[in-house]
Amino acid sequence: MFRTTFLRQVSLSLLMAFASGSSAFADVVSFKDGTPTPLLGGTYTGAEDTMILTNSGSLANTNFGGRGNMEIGPPNPSNYFRNGLVRFDVTALNGNVSAISAVTLRLTVTNSGALGGGADVIGTNTLQVFQMTAANGDWVEGTGNISVGTGWSTWDQKIHGSQNWAGTPGANTAGVDYVNTLIASFTFNNSTAAGSTIDLVFSDVSFVSNWIAGNNPGLMLRTSNFNSPPNVISLATSESSTLSAHPELIVTFTPVPEPTSMLLGMFGVVLAARKYRIARRT
Repeated sequence: MFRTTFLRQVSLSLLMAFASGSSAFADVVSFKDGTPTPLLGGTYTGAEDTMILTNSGSLANTNFGGRGNMEIGPPNPSNYFRNGLVRFDVTALNGNVSAISAVTLRLTVTNSGALGGGADVIGTNTLQVFQMTAANGDWVEGTGNISVGTGWSTWDQKIHGSQNWAGTPGANTAGVDYVNTLIASFTFNNSTAAGSTIDLVFSDVSFVSNWIAGNNPGLMLRTSNFNSPPNVISLATSESSTLSAHPELIVTFTPVPEPTSMLLGMFGVVLAARKYRIARRT
């Protein structure tokens, strides 16, 4: 009788120890410039985003890191192609995550002075998200707005004045400039309204653990149709004057078990064993 009771108590205590030591609920955090930094507090300023754009003449190496929007796709005229680069510092999660279950990149469609609308499209096009390769991981957002500046990323060079992209201008070579595995996508058309929100849910989150550890080359935004202008979508950047429109990275994860919870659970096992010994003596 005592043995059966003891085994039940130990089993229950072990179950409680496991349940209390491993979180039963996932946590959700958001990284967005101008909002509180997850876990650390203070204002988050770890988002980087810029458009890289083909230009001509004296504007061939312009940077747009200080601009409040980025345009993605082939516009009209067709020789001014546009890609986007995005990166979030998520190292605040380092040491606090045991598993990542979901990641979403949230972007806001915005008006563009150059294009006159949220999307300048004939037919439809698809916004695509890829990882940048490690070879291009040191791209620099810059602070320009149709500005030429040494040390910033442009269409022609990863770092203007010193380093080319690993593959071709515009970081356009799949497998060399960006990892040729589609992470997320969104199909847009001329009905895609300025102010609407796009949630790009990652199909693979395994690489985000590298971001948390500080190895983060960022993301490439481009369109599937790159040859038939105009097919452009305009998106708010972290430099937008509208805070609610800033790009946002939403991470769902399981926290690392708290040692105190594990200790409390194991204390239950010890207590059950002590009760059993006392019961046997009596």
